[in-house]
Amino acid sequence: MTYSGDNSAEVALIHKLYKGCRTAVVTGPAALRLHGVATLDWVKKIDLVYRGRNRAKSRGKWRRAAHYRSGLLDDAHVTHRHGLRTTSVVMALFDTYRYHGRLPALISIESALFHIPWLTKAKLLTWAGALPQSPGVRGFRELIGYAAETSQSPLESWGRDSLLQASIPGLAKVEGQAEFRYTVGGEEKAGRIDLLLNEIVALELDGRIKTDGRYGEWAQVTAKERAREIGLMQSGKWVLRAGWDDVKSGRLVRMVSDCLKTLGCTGPGLHWAHEPAHIPGCRSPRSGHDATRAGAVGGARFEPCQRPG
Repeated sequence: MTYSGDNSAEVALIHKLYKGCRTAVVTGPAALRLHGVATLDWVKKIDLVYRGRNRAKSRGKWRRAAHYRSGLLDDAHVTHRHGLRTTSVVMALFDTYRYHGRLPALISIESALFHIPWLTKAKLLTWAGALPQSPGVRGFRELIGYAAETSQSPLESWGRDSLLQASIPGLAKVEGQAEFRYTVGGEEKAGRIDLLLNEIVALELDGRIKTDGRYGEWAQVTAKERAREIGLMQSGKWVLRAGWDDVKSGRLVRMVSDCLKTLGCTGPGLHWAHEPAHIPGCRSPRSGHDATRAGAVGGARFEPCQRPG
């Protein structure tokens, strides 16, 4: 699994796999990596497509580690990144959705929305609406509507999605990158919580990004994270930590479910329509914030929860 930071190794591999191609265009996850967008898995193969309405080469003529795709590719969706012909961001996302599945597409959609400064959900939906009619376009648009614009990493995207899809009893609100303030040595600091559940459970999703050296030495990072965790608890939050294995195995869902039971949170939990909808009257008893900020659908409602003693 990867992150949207340094993609030089994958770019080098894509160049190697593309070498000798004269007219084909890179699409799917490989194209997204060229655009600097995160993908669920490391790119080991490339998807290739030709301009115009073309049928893919017969499988016996495929290049090594390449998958040729059929379909319509308009010149407007062809650009260049890292010296290679590649599809536009929206076409690469759509091809990821229809050829690689929902979760890989969701992770890349949320990465693009967070990491590409000029990209908004409204723009992405507009571009998706202008794609040629083909199987999967409707589901792709619905997935864009469902996606969050706050996920900083693939792990956050997968973790959020696993909780929302599980319809966990008592889970009435999920907020990404929620702000909070805490004090260390008399100095006030500001931080963000990966996922804030029901305004009381702080879920921290720890991927390899925090220990790969870019934020400083491991010991320093650990000390900062510990101070941050103490600050969260002092502000009245319960803290849960999870990693890749917890999300992939389904253990994260059980952890959150057990925590909400302990806190006395009850109710039907969130469930999701294809696109976010408004629910009147779904509010927090503490702040009055409308739960639809997190996309809740179907009348899920806060129940009284205990707070840390």
